Amino acid sequence: MRKRVIGVAVVSAVMLTGCGAGGGEGNKDKVSVHYASVGGLTDAPIYLADALGYFEDEGLDIRITRMPNAAALATAIATGNLDVSAVSTAPALFNSIAEGVDLKLVADKQSNQGEKGFGLKLIAREKYVKEKETSGDGKALRGARIAVSARNTASDKILVDLLDHWGLAEKDITVTELPYPDMAAALQGGRVDAAIALEPFLTRIQSADPSIKEFSDLGEVVPNGAPIVPLVYAEKFLAKQEPGDAFMRAYLRGTGVMNQVFAGEHPDTDELVKVIAERADLTEDIVRTAQPPGNNPCAPLDVAWIKEAQDFFVKRGVVKEPVGVEGITDNGYGERARKTLAAKGQLDFCEG
Repeated sequence: MRKRVIGVAVVSAVMLTGCGAGGGEGNKDKVSVHYASVGGLTDAPIYLADALGYFEDEGLDIRITRMPNAAALATAIATGNLDVSAVSTAPALFNSIAEGVDLKLVADKQSNQGEKGFGLKLIAREKYVKEKETSGDGKALRGARIAVSARNTASDKILVDLLDHWGLAEKDITVTELPYPDMAAALQGGRVDAAIALEPFLTRIQSADPSIKEFSDLGEVVPNGAPIVPLVYAEKFLAKQEPGDAFMRAYLRGTGVMNQVFAGEHPDTDELVKVIAERADLTEDIVRTAQPPGNNPCAPLDVAWIKEAQDFFVKRGVVKEPVGVEGITDNGYGERARKTLAAKGQLDFCEG
């Protein structure tokens, strides 16, 4: 396997741009799959599955595209321009389905896995962290200016839940919308006091200014396994079961390798870190030091938090017609993939 990974890394350096791409023009006998997301570390399973030949093994020719935000993703998948995507648990997802777009949530893409990773934290300037350490209470954030990437998103819901957990209300703070790349300058310049930040921006912020520290790992309100970002299959990809099953087998294998790499337990960790860094357009140091994106390939997609998120958006008035979450979730792809991989001896990353 080592030679294969090194070869892919060398080819990638020549062929890939910042957004990444897999597959090629010569695979006429393979099933073409167009995947897109906002990119970053959470796409490590996709990058690794491509680099290690798992998609090729399954007869798939994958094309990987990076898009600027969740709204662009929702539009692309709703208009049939994508087969598979990673779409944030946000109003655009629920509204697209309510409007008749046939989508299925099929697996975990990013979730809270506790000490094994999440990739999302609330960080704050040192003053607030010290106040919390002294009082033991999140009320230290009263009066603070807190940044989220956008209102009415998963991060926004998490912030509101945190405030409630600490006995605060939204009126007790000031919420500021800031894209993740802009949070570092805002924190360092004192324009905001805290932020819910996502990897790799989280590590970049704390590396640039060690006085900005973790205020909460969000575990107070985000239960283990809660899928902040699910993997979504589009209508045309759902038309035939086998391509979806094939993608899932490759994806789960890539996720298993990712978890081994971030735990430092894979024999080819150094080479695979290079692959992730190259594809995600990050430095190797960031990949090695960042909190791993949470993802458990051995478990079905947990729908409880997705229901809770939809209820939150309904109360906010940004989801007008709630959908039945069980009806838009299909754990069958993951179950079949795990069964097939186990029979082939390729499920060694799952215990038991």
